[in-house]
Amino acid sequence: MRLSAETQHLLASIEDRTDIDWMDIISGLQTKLITEAIGENATEDEVQHGLRIIRSAQQLYANDDEFRTLSLYVRYNRARVGDLTMGDRAIDIDLLNMDVPQLNELMDYYQGRADIVTVYIEEAHATDEWPIGSRICYLQPKSDADRIRIADDFIKSTGYRILLLIDPVSRNNPFSQVYAPWPIRFYVIDQMKNLSYIAQPIQGSFPLEFIRNALDQAIVQQS
Repeated sequence: MRLSAETQHLLASIEDRTDIDWMDIISGLQTKLITEAIGENATEDEVQHGLRIIRSAQQLYANDDEFRTLSLYVRYNRARVGDLTMGDRAIDIDLLNMDVPQLNELMDYYQGRADIVTVYIEEAHATDEWPIGSRICYLQPKSDADRIRIADDFIKSTGYRILLLIDPVSRNNPFSQVYAPWPIRFYVIDQMKNLSYIAQPIQGSFPLEFIRNALDQAIVQQS
């Protein structure tokens, strides 16, 4: 049901809309599944109770090996808090350089005051793992060359101008292992190479004004 052509087509059809996203589609699938399982006379309370069970399944069946292989969300969800905390020393990771010019609005704003770098990590919704019907579809990279090719496609198609480094697949994604950035995370590192800010994703994204505030605060403290 989740991976059917019909569902993937539906997900693709709402990609450019702002009033709905892929999580709304999945919520509708879950509701349909619960209603069919209970029966056409299911009450709203029964449906909501079933939804709560489905959405709590990762915690309810945390030690169930079969559940971990059945659920796409559990199988391919790489999100974790990580071991780093604010005030920790930033850890050096050898990354692959795409040689992209460091020019964009945010970079220009902080020119001479902060270096802004992005790191391309594991695909969040690779077609062979956790697809959401996106028009831009890639398999999860199995080599450094695969990841570099996808990053290059992204740069060419979007005009992305911030320095973009690559987490090496060949070394088992060392940046992801240390910094736990999946699916998205921002770090602010001060002049003493300490982590002054660790952002937590909000529904897979993060407001840039929060990043600006953290950068401004770090700059003031170091001046």
